[in-house]
Amino acid sequence: MIGSISEEQYEKTLTIENKRGKVENITWCFMMHLFNHQTHHMGGLAVILDQMGVKNDFSNLLWKESFSLLEYSFTIYYI
Repeated sequence: MIGSISEEQYEKTLTIENKRGKVENITWCFMMHLFNHQTHHMGGLAVILDQMGVKNDFSNLLWKESFSLLEYSFTIYYI
């Protein structure tokens, strides 16, 4: 995903609207938000799994044999 975005697109303003309202910001700021927010959810999931006694290590994805970021694809649509 990141490699397919030009430098000009990183600086484009995007508008996102949901039930909380509209927000406008630069593309790279939205990308930082997405990466940061998923970390929040991964941490919450890790806590729940720890409480349930389920072994987990989501902080070490690079060394997991069964996990590859190449399996996932993302699309950003510019308006």
